[in-house]
Amino acid sequence: MINIIALTVRYYLISLVAKFMNSKIIFKILIFIGKIIRKIKINLDPQYINNRLDRENFKITIHPEAYFSVKGKLIAGKQIYIGRFANVIVAENSTLTIGDNVCISDGSHIETCPGNSISIGSDTSLQLRCQLRGDVIIGNSVLLAQNVFISSGTHQYDYVPSLKIREQDKKYCEDHGKFYSNPIEIGDDCWLGINVVITPGTNIGRGCVIGANAVVTKNIAPYSVAGGVPAKVLKKRLP
Repeated sequence: MINIIALTVRYYLISLVAKFMNSKIIFKILIFIGKIIRKIKINLDPQYINNRLDRENFKITIHPEAYFSVKGKLIAGKQIYIGRFANVIVAENSTLTIGDNVCISDGSHIETCPGNSISIGSDTSLQLRCQLRGDVIIGNSVLLAQNVFISSGTHQYDYVPSLKIREQDKKYCEDHGKFYSNPIEIGDDCWLGINVVITPGTNIGRGCVIGANAVVTKNIAPYSVAGGVPAKVLKKRLP
């Protein structure tokens, strides 16, 4: 288990001492610390992760009101920040890789499903309420503005058209052993504007800029500037 257990034990021991000493100020401070500790929700599989998040080669700062659950495999670098109300969920038989100097801002949601993997390169930032789901590769030095949505999965509406869409999803999973997923890859040094949507199976080349509110449904060549619904290349950044 993580150091939360140790912190909790220390908290209760010191609280007993403080109560015995009848120190109201110390007791109130400890109650506040206890509330913060209880808000941290972390479920880590010791098979893959050392029991310290703050050791030299594994530094993650997790906001007390973030949700961080790892039942699969986590590979992480240094100086990673996970913001308030962010959700990081790594399912069984899946992998999440996070490089160095990565910021996952408030309200963002990162989730792998069984059999999937997500990779976030170094020096990459996810601004408020970004979502990554399924099989996704994000390169190094990538900028995701607020509300960017990237998902390799989608509902199956024409797999067995006679069934309800929800039932088609279940049928696909039963037939293939997992939910539908078509991997997405975003190259290094890309900038995705606010509210951009990246659809399954899309590759965005190195150095691309995707304008606000664009819906990317096809591959974008390196160093392109694209925008619109569906997104189209507007110009090239480099000749």
